[in-house]
Amino acid sequence: MAAPAGDGVTVITGASGGIGAALARRVLAEGGRVVNLSDRPSTAPLGIIDRIVDLTDAEATREAFEAVLGEHRVTGFVHCAGIPHMAPVEAFDAGGFDRIVHLHLRAAMQCIGLVVPAMKARRHGHIVLLGSRVSLGRVRSSLYGAVKSGILGMARALAVELAPHGINVNVVSPGPVDTPMLRVYHPAGSAQAQALEASIPMGRVARPEDVANAAMFFLRDETSYVTGQNLFVCGGRDIAASEGN
Repeated sequence: MAAPAGDGVTVITGASGGIGAALARRVLAEGGRVVNLSDRPSTAPLGIIDRIVDLTDAEATREAFEAVLGEHRVTGFVHCAGIPHMAPVEAFDAGGFDRIVHLHLRAAMQCIGLVVPAMKARRHGHIVLLGSRVSLGRVRSSLYGAVKSGILGMARALAVELAPHGINVNVVSPGPVDTPMLRVYHPAGSAQAQALEASIPMGRVARPEDVANAAMFFLRDETSYVTGQNLFVCGGRDIAASEGN
């Protein structure tokens, strides 16, 4: 049984599309309930509860998450919200840096800090964070790689801290996924997209459902003993020679 079944809910940031929406569909299909924390409504089927918020705004994030906690018993939290970034290091921009760090790292830790007390009281909870294969290294991705490496470090530390309270924390690290984020830099049918697919041992980029299936594994009560792990979902690209894409 997945953790969100019954009267509990799974909070998914960024469930308005892409991986987050695919995961929301999985949770709903298994009888669970989902709250979407995002800057726009979800494209998932009816049944998802939208809470519109700018996750780069710390105060707005706190207010939105506290409202969710006041209305629902949160059994799972998944941080899917993110924005793409590819640029050489000499193009560093302080404003862009702050936005990416706030969305990927600060929002995740803030939401976890808010939901953990209730999970501790029940001695039950599942937390899943979205990492990236980019944390292993990729050209023009120093900033994105840094925040995703930070996600992994945060998850491992939290896994140790929260394990005595019955809460597991894990990371799913996708390679390229066929979402609007990917197509910003690799338009469908372009030479860049073709080169990217050629660098993946399985010969294709992931579908959002591929990543959602992995996240669902960590949300199940049956896998509650698994914690502090990072699961690559990249068609073998994490063990293949890098080709700089």
